[in-house]
Amino acid sequence: MGSTLACILLLFCLSAAGGSTSENIAEGNAHEINVEGSKHDVKAGVNTPNVNTEESVPEVSLEEDTFGVHEERSIPEKTVGKNIPEVNTDKSTPEVSVEGNTPEFSPKNTPEENTGKDTHGTTTEESNPEVGVEGSTPEVTIQESDPEVSTVEGKLQGTILHTHKGKIIYAFLGIPYASPPTDKLRFMTPQSVKQWDGVRTAKEEGQSCPQLTYPERKYEGSEDCLYLNVYTTMIQNTTNLETSNKDVFVVLHDGGFSHGSGDIANYGPDYLLDHDVVMVTCNYRLGALGFLATGDESASGNYGLKDQVNVLRWVRRNINSFSGNPNSVTLFGAGAGAASVHYHMLSGLSRGLFHRAISQSGTALSPWASVRGTTARERAFKLGNLLGCKNKALEDTEQLIKCIRRKPAKEVVEASTKILEYAPGFSYPFVPVEDEVVPINKKPLLHDRPINIMKKPLRPALWEIPWLVGVTSHEGLPQSLQVMVYQDLKENLDTDPAKNVLKYLAFDIQPEEKAREVGQKIWQYYLKNDTISYGTNLVKLAEMTSHFNYYYGLSKSVNTLVNVSDTPIFVYYFSYNRRDARFSLGVPHGDDTLYMFPNIIAGTKLVTDEKHFHVTERLLRIVTNFAQNGDPTPEETPELNDILWPVIEPDNFQYVDIGKKLTIKKDFFPEHMAFWDSIFKIVQETPNLVKDEL
Repeated sequence: MGSTLACILLLFCLSAAGGSTSENIAEGNAHEINVEGSKHDVKAGVNTPNVNTEESVPEVSLEEDTFGVHEERSIPEKTVGKNIPEVNTDKSTPEVSVEGNTPEFSPKNTPEENTGKDTHGTTTEESNPEVGVEGSTPEVTIQESDPEVSTVEGKLQGTILHTHKGKIIYAFLGIPYASPPTDKLRFMTPQSVKQWDGVRTAKEEGQSCPQLTYPERKYEGSEDCLYLNVYTTMIQNTTNLETSNKDVFVVLHDGGFSHGSGDIANYGPDYLLDHDVVMVTCNYRLGALGFLATGDESASGNYGLKDQVNVLRWVRRNINSFSGNPNSVTLFGAGAGAASVHYHMLSGLSRGLFHRAISQSGTALSPWASVRGTTARERAFKLGNLLGCKNKALEDTEQLIKCIRRKPAKEVVEASTKILEYAPGFSYPFVPVEDEVVPINKKPLLHDRPINIMKKPLRPALWEIPWLVGVTSHEGLPQSLQVMVYQDLKENLDTDPAKNVLKYLAFDIQPEEKAREVGQKIWQYYLKNDTISYGTNLVKLAEMTSHFNYYYGLSKSVNTLVNVSDTPIFVYYFSYNRRDARFSLGVPHGDDTLYMFPNIIAGTKLVTDEKHFHVTERLLRIVTNFAQNGDPTPEETPELNDILWPVIEPDNFQYVDIGKKLTIKKDFFPEHMAFWDSIFKIVQETPNLVKDEL
């Protein structure tokens, strides 16, 4: 089937099923599921703390601040980027800009790490900077020029957009937060940016990172892609001010660690900026270029996650120039971004850089969100072979990385699609590696596997970050609809479901006879050995996909954390269906995100009907309450149906169903979660069942 026809059919199916975000596919991977251990009987309950956002974060020694190489790269004065979509840019609207010269930063009001020319201090290990927010009220003037601000790295000139309700947005686009990871910097941790002279234009987004777009599967992007965007409704002419008090949202995009970007077309500020916050979006390295790992020091992996750490550090240094409070940062992510948020909750490198966490449809225990080191190494060598690396390069990791570094990014991205033999479009071979190996003078993103960190936290203070985490009612619909697009996939599931259901789920189990036993149990549980048809059985397939890829990881993460920590955790289940019941099969992956960020798919905004805008307002109120208070419902309000959102407690899993109204429900699909517990118990008890189980 031609790619164009496949895309048309998929989009048709998605429109029938209730569309999704640009990540309209389950974030699959050849999963090595190693969810171990049972609940600990540790504490009796969890109380939601009063979070004081005015307090500065305690000084904590970072485990890996310099990110390695003593090399600086300058950034061109203007990014080579894409033009932003058409947005209201009425120049007659009064614009707020800095009066007079933008002040220079001095050691008095600048974090110590920023007093040198190298903003990351690449020769010494440092703590995450402390940023004060006290001082005098800024003088603000109305001028008819583009807005300007000063950052630690240099001055920026942005542009003006407007919110959904017409409020002015000062947008600063394509801001470099790290040097281009090209040539010798490919497969290395991100390096600092040199300060620039003069005023840098920040009116165009930077290039997205190399990827194949969805659903077209067309190559786009540049390795010079480490840029972020800042949106604010207020700028000021001095720093270190008590008026730098707006809550900050740092948004990590979706895409299965393989595609996506922080572009305004995917994560626009139209809705969120009506709620008096500052919003930051970013790009991070994807696929092999962001996550290839050799299981040793030659290529440690997790570069994309470390890019995100650099974004958080940039925010810590600079966000007060945009009226943002560096001591009230909420890290928000959907899909792969949601799993990334959870990773940063577990990482010492990210400690002190954010204060709330929101994960929509993904955790570090989602089966598509990680790979073990042995499998990562195997895939790295397979990629080298596909790229034509010969002889010693296929025997020695150092030579392998030298070979792959010389290959064009386009070849690396396209060869990566041939690593796994699963259904096209939802299996990604290069994702975060759990057991990262780094040079002796460096620290990994995680000091252990996520499940082990959650069972026995090294530093309990890490768990005092309130976490809002949720799923949609039919997460697996986009992936299950692929069965209607790829006829061979449907035929394989119909003729030999015990074997092919594991390929469909990208659940890599060895040996073959045990894999067939597990596959048969899964198919019998959900499909009763029936064949696939559009309608009831397709919904059952979507249910299976939802539980495997999203629900079980959430359930396991929440139940593990709540038994060993005082982390305030709030869970939601998004079931609001905006479409005609005659055509909709359910609420797919990404629909909750879509209400908050009006994604543009195929040139059409999917959320345009004002009769559903109350859902957008409700979701925005939930997340902004959470950003400000660490609680989505700090008090009863009619807007949120006068509920008080329950905190998860041991043996008391209460969550909020966000449908036509908010309702509190108890127990999170216990029968289905027990089934998957039994499946993973088989996996863990059978030697060599999962290929890279250590």
